[in-house]
Amino acid sequence: MKQMLTTRDIYSAVKPLYYVSKAFGLAPFSYKKNKENGSEDFGFTCVDIVWTVMWLIGFAVGFTLHVSHDILYKQQDMPTKICIALDIYLISLYLTSITSLIMGVTVNRQKLPQLFAKVSEVDQTLFQNPEDKRVFKKARLCLIIQLVILTVVLGFLQCYNVYSFYDGTLWGIVVMISENFSYLLNTLVTIQFVNAVLMLKKRYARINRLLSDSEYRNMWSDVKVIEVVVVSNNTALKRPENGKEEELFRALRVIHCELHEAVTLVMSNYGFPIFMVTFWIFITIVFVLYYGLFFLQVVISSPTSAEQHEVVLSLCWCVFCIALLISVTVTCHVTTQEANLTLILVQKLILCCDLQNDTVKELADFSTQLSNMRIEFSPSGFFTLNLSFLYAMTGVICSHIIILASLN
Repeated sequence: MKQMLTTRDIYSAVKPLYYVSKAFGLAPFSYKKNKENGSEDFGFTCVDIVWTVMWLIGFAVGFTLHVSHDILYKQQDMPTKICIALDIYLISLYLTSITSLIMGVTVNRQKLPQLFAKVSEVDQTLFQNPEDKRVFKKARLCLIIQLVILTVVLGFLQCYNVYSFYDGTLWGIVVMISENFSYLLNTLVTIQFVNAVLMLKKRYARINRLLSDSEYRNMWSDVKVIEVVVVSNNTALKRPENGKEEELFRALRVIHCELHEAVTLVMSNYGFPIFMVTFWIFITIVFVLYYGLFFLQVVISSPTSAEQHEVVLSLCWCVFCIALLISVTVTCHVTTQEANLTLILVQKLILCCDLQNDTVKELADFSTQLSNMRIEFSPSGFFTLNLSFLYAMTGVICSHIIILASLN
């Protein structure tokens, strides 16, 4: 029975992503068992920090070798503007990886464990029934699918890259491996952030389902109390008789406050790394589109030219980065919408004519709390991740492509 419980929580759900992230130095902490109740949480060891530092050194060396290789071999026959764009792309790629590792092992080292501890505390309230535990199994399966897709896509792109452009030297293969690892690490940071946001969305959706349940709708017109499975401070709250609704809403207020703190932890941990990831995605899309258009002109003038591979690979990387950008912005947008929906549902409950004064007061306080604690996902305060940002980013990318294409 104890083993069953330990495998049905947020810690077991994120294990696939945790182990992959740990292999690349993005999780400088380890699982540890609680001897009292057998539960799992995160702890810190020196080995985890040393492993992350080794990855930092590896990316610093890889960046130096990559730039040197391109200057000596690849950039000799390229126009100056292509060479400059390539150098900016490499700087954004490796700088994003190095920044994510440095922040993960220093200022943000304890924030992820704090986030999971906070979410685990909320889950003890929201997901009590055995059937509720399926949300953790679904989350784990979703993570496994994402990692499999990532492995297949990046594996195909890198194999195609090696097949098309490997120059036969040891230096060349080291550069390609370094670039591949940097791409993978930046993508893992994106997947971590997206799943952390989705994790919060499911908790907000659970609150909204409690507020919009059919029994609640019956309560609006005729208060027929039922048993409600909600826990606050490990004490089950029920509504066996009239006059107890305010306790339920009080518990939901506490849960919502905890989730707002979890959102703050997510942005505190991923704020600047996601800003760097967004910068890298922008630079990459602009660069590969311009790079592909340049070689497309060569292919058109010489249909048998070997530059056809450059065009195809550029298009593939562009689609991959666009998919990352869409996943980040859409995930943040739908989570914000889910959190804002709670205020609408509370307002509907306030309009019920048969509620007691204490319940109405608790709902009014809940409404005020929701109005004052609206969430948004803003990487270090530079911009807000939503569909408006995606629209603006699309315009900026198109503008840069037009400007670069017009340069002689």
